Amino acid sequence: MGVLILSAGSAAFADAFLQYRSSDRSLTAFSFAPGRMRVDMELAGRSVSLLYDQGKRTLWIVDPSRRAYLELTEDRLRQFREGRRQLEAQLQQLPPAARAQVEAMMTPPGFTRIPHVPAVPCDSPRIVGVETVRGLRARVVDGCRTLVQQKWVICRYWVVHGEELGLSLSDFRVLEGFVALYVEVLEVLGVPQAIEDNSLLLQPRARILPDPVFTFPVVVKAAVVQDGKEVKGIVLDATSSERLPRERFSVPAGYSRVNLRLPQR
Repeated sequence: MGVLILSAGSAAFADAFLQYRSSDRSLTAFSFAPGRMRVDMELAGRSVSLLYDQGKRTLWIVDPSRRAYLELTEDRLRQFREGRRQLEAQLQQLPPAARAQVEAMMTPPGFTRIPHVPAVPCDSPRIVGVETVRGLRARVVDGCRTLVQQKWVICRYWVVHGEELGLSLSDFRVLEGFVALYVEVLEVLGVPQAIEDNSLLLQPRARILPDPVFTFPVVVKAAVVQDGKEVKGIVLDATSSERLPRERFSVPAGYSRVNLRLPQR
């Protein structure tokens, strides 16, 4: 489970890097540069990356093991949404077996449909305590959900001021656009199978932390909660504000593009 909760903000720009380590030893890293963002996940001996360009409003899902990538633009997602809408209108007229077949057609290869995407994953956030994480006093936030293996589950966050980690609010201006496009992917296509065991919850700050004092919160620890117990979690492992190589935010040369076919009636 990879989790990062930040805010978009001022007009200045800088680079930033954050790495989280999961309880199963998998890694999730976030890289930020002006107008660009990258998420790298390593789990079970496999890696996958998400690249985002704010100017182009485009998301790339990169699979190094296959030397391949999938490109998702706002226009392409609109086409898929319209195709799904037309097919869904037919479902009510079909017997169960045929309906299941049509529903399978509406989910492109490489994605897994999820029951729903909540409009506000943190519908009742509340601060329930203060604990020390990485030598910092973090506020503990309950009342949120995250996506784990195709299901929305209860989670808990430990949050500190970003400035305490040597980070700047302006580093993360690109995040809000990435969040909006990624949520659109979840709604229209489903969870990319390459990352469904290490899914993300990326949300604007205002929907997470009910405290106006925290203008720039960063999660330093997060955990899935079942029956009141923390069963799976991540902890912030490293941060940096050094300048990042610009090639980090581009698809590597020689990778093949994978095309998604639109749903057909």
